[in-house]
Amino acid sequence: MFTKLKKKIEEENQTELVIGIPPPQLPTPTHSRRASDCGVSTPGRSTCSEASDSDREQKPKKQPQGNLAENDNSRHKSSTSKRSAPTSADYEEIVHKLQLIKREKQELERQLRESEQRVELLAGRCENREEIESFQSQEMAKVKHLLLCSQQELRAADERLRQRSQELQQSRNRAAELEKVLSEGGEQARARDLERDKAALEAEVDRLKQDTLQNTARISQLECELGSLTDEHDGLKHTHDVYKSKATTMIDEKDRHISDLEDKVRTLEKRLEGTTLTGDEHIQSLVEERKQLEKKLDESRQHLSEVKTSWSDKINNLEAQIFNLNQKMAEDSQECSRMEKLLAEAQQCLKDQQQQCAKFEGQLLERDTELASMRRSHEEELQRQHALQDSQLDELRMQAADLRAQLTQAQRDRDREASQAQACIVELSKKEAECKTSQERIQELEASQQTLSEKASRLEKQLSLVSHSEATLKHSLKRSEAELKTMKEELAKLKQMLASAEMENKRLMEELEARQQQADKQQSRLEQEVTQLQESLQSEAEKVKQLEKEAAANASNSTSVSDLESKVAVLEDQVSEKNKMLKLQQQRISDMKKTLQKELKSHQVAAATAVLNIEGSPSTASDVVDHGGSAGDSAAKAGTALQDAAQPRGSDSKLEDDINFKYLKHVVFKFMTSKEYEAQHLIRAVSVLLRFTADEEQMIREHLDWKNSWFGTRPQPHHAPLHPLPQHQHGHNTHHHRSSSTFGNNPKSNNTKTT
Repeated sequence: MFTKLKKKIEEENQTELVIGIPPPQLPTPTHSRRASDCGVSTPGRSTCSEASDSDREQKPKKQPQGNLAENDNSRHKSSTSKRSAPTSADYEEIVHKLQLIKREKQELERQLRESEQRVELLAGRCENREEIESFQSQEMAKVKHLLLCSQQELRAADERLRQRSQELQQSRNRAAELEKVLSEGGEQARARDLERDKAALEAEVDRLKQDTLQNTARISQLECELGSLTDEHDGLKHTHDVYKSKATTMIDEKDRHISDLEDKVRTLEKRLEGTTLTGDEHIQSLVEERKQLEKKLDESRQHLSEVKTSWSDKINNLEAQIFNLNQKMAEDSQECSRMEKLLAEAQQCLKDQQQQCAKFEGQLLERDTELASMRRSHEEELQRQHALQDSQLDELRMQAADLRAQLTQAQRDRDREASQAQACIVELSKKEAECKTSQERIQELEASQQTLSEKASRLEKQLSLVSHSEATLKHSLKRSEAELKTMKEELAKLKQMLASAEMENKRLMEELEARQQQADKQQSRLEQEVTQLQESLQSEAEKVKQLEKEAAANASNSTSVSDLESKVAVLEDQVSEKNKMLKLQQQRISDMKKTLQKELKSHQVAAATAVLNIEGSPSTASDVVDHGGSAGDSAAKAGTALQDAAQPRGSDSKLEDDINFKYLKHVVFKFMTSKEYEAQHLIRAVSVLLRFTADEEQMIREHLDWKNSWFGTRPQPHHAPLHPLPQHQHGHNTHHHRSSSTFGNNPKSNNTKTT
């Protein structure tokens, strides 16, 4: 698009070199000079139309010479008859001039059609530029949407981590309860309670999983709805901008059409005045008209050169803007890739933690099963040993009872069985040996019981190691929970900052919409007035046509022409005033849009930088080095983040003060480096930010008017003057000197601005 514009400007320069000024000796007719003037004033004129204009200039050059010779001869022959009444030659000359005027009118209509075609081409190019801008805005919206999606994924990851930590805490609570139950109650009751708790916990886990799935589905639906709404909003904004640009182009076309009609009316009036003059006066009027047309030609050339310079500046500015936008898009893409890497790392960390949790849970389950099996086997062995010991004790008791019975019987029969005493003693010794063997067996059973107790102590040591590992896991979980708390506090602060920025954006958008509605109302009112003026101009043009017809019959009607001239002059003044009003309103609207867009960009950049700084703070030291900061800076940022979490109100007030200071700095810098009409618009913003009174604001306006005027008196202050700083005073004097020098160099522009 820019290459096409450059080629167009080069072609216009070539056409200017081709166009030549006619020699001053021969008086050229009005229609040829008018055609050359129109050819210079329209910048998109082609070479073929200029060649046709030059041919038309060469053809009528011969006719005025013949007319001059005839007029000289007739004046020498019969001067008295010419002064008394108009001859047939004068009438034929008037008819010839009217025919030339009609031809010139047709030529001007053709030129008007060509200019309309060029305007349509320029409008198409403007639409292409607007399409490029819309594509850029769409790309920025996509980048913002990706950032929002990444933030939402981070939130979902935080939620999942919190749920995992809750589940792990619940499992720990369950393990503690199980240990208490195992230490207090019997084994069978504990097993039943554990199975019951296990079933309840599994049901609860299933319910929580279903709830999480439902919540994720709902969140995805809400995200889709939000994306569609943002796309619709961007589309409506783009259509609104397109309609506004079309309205401005239509207004410019109307203004150009009105100016062309005014020029036509002026030329027709001058030619109607020239019909009542004699030959010498007619020649003198033609010479004056030629001088005026030459002046207009010079002015149009100057205007064309100014337009070319302005277009070249605009093209350079647009190229710089495109370069800056490309750089911003590259930076945004790098930032998105960095955010995606951080997201992938966070997801990988979450997956690792989940895998570790699953491993720990599996290990806990295996340890529980091993403990249960070992306890069962130990209990079974103890039961068997107790049964064996009971049976042996019963046998020993029975044997002791038999021995006692035998001893009593032996004592009773001692007298009778004296001979058998020795045998009884031997049997008793045998029984004592059997008792010793039974005691040795009892000792062996006690030793086996000690070995079993040692095994139980070893199992208890293993349980203590497991509990120690659980304690370390609890400590690590506490640390992760503390980090999560800090991240949540930072996210809450970010949400508050984003909410404040969104409120500020909403307020600015409401102000912009209110200003735009007012501007649209004023524009519609001015358009109605312009249409009324156009209708009145059309009616006056019809009257002029009627007067031309009457002038062909009778050329002595000059009173109606003077009335029409006065009316046309009044209408031209009204049209010029309305055009000035329209330009001022459009300029104010554009200035307000620029300031609001800059403010919105500054708010968005501040919020994005804050988000990136806070998201990058919990990362590792290598990430901090990649972003261009140091470890000390990251520690300082973390400390300030904790202080801000403890005092959120103070951080909000500091943020508002920082934003207000940046905006004040921007407005004051713009005020000191802007032109006079821009400074008039910025007075109100400076007075609001610096909290000026009405008298102080009025004094600033009066001082600006005094600087812009030629012979104004210096205004008197309404109150006691403040003590200015020396630097500010020096800058003020330099600014005044610069403005006065610019006024001295260009007094014409100064007069237009003061009016």
